[in-house]
Amino acid sequence: MPPVLQDTEKYERFSMDKRMPDAFDKLKQYLQSPLVLMKSLPNEELYLYLGVSPLAVSAVLIRQEQRTEHPIYYVSRVLHDAKTRYQNIEKFAFAVVIAARKLCPYFLAHSIIVLTDQPLRNSNGSGAGLVLVGPDRFLVEYALKLDLKASNNEAEYEALLAGLSLALELEADRLKAHSDSQLIVGHINGLYEAKDQRMLKYLEKVRGKISLFKEFEIVQIFRTLNARADTLSRMASFDTTN
Repeated sequence: MPPVLQDTEKYERFSMDKRMPDAFDKLKQYLQSPLVLMKSLPNEELYLYLGVSPLAVSAVLIRQEQRTEHPIYYVSRVLHDAKTRYQNIEKFAFAVVIAARKLCPYFLAHSIIVLTDQPLRNSNGSGAGLVLVGPDRFLVEYALKLDLKASNNEAEYEALLAGLSLALELEADRLKAHSDSQLIVGHINGLYEAKDQRMLKYLEKVRGKISLFKEFEIVQIFRTLNARADTLSRMASFDTTN
């Protein structure tokens, strides 16, 4: 059942007040005057707006001309079953995935800035960052805002889990992960034993996702080579309330 119809089931009685006819007239006028989709220009910078709700995700690709935004393409997906239980950050990642699949030529030919209505605000939490690189110059950068204060190792695990989930959504079957955490790499490669209960739970989740790939490898890199992910992590944990 469509999300709109599911919402109407909550109400047994429905009555119209004097404001309703005017609202319906405005809605009718809006629907009769759809926006005209425009073509992109070569090498111009485009913008991707993301939106999520409990039962759907959507994205609209736009171009700017003289401070006016013009839509190029719109995609949406109704969420079913397990996807309705995604956390917001997973829904936003899924919105990026469906947009990248549908709009692949635009992603390859243009620099695209991803925009959402979610502020980078996390006064009581922390952040993590990931950079996913694929063939044909495909690149996804993501800043994760964690709801709770997390240790460095927990943030590293959260970033790895998000990266694994995103790679699986993109239908990747082979993945090589880079991490500057000696402990996390040691856990996954079996060099170190995870004794803390929270680390054990993270390790179990990671191994569960790793099992879905045909090939997987994780290697440790120097922190200086992981600068972009660290920058995204700091962006996610930045408190804009001050």
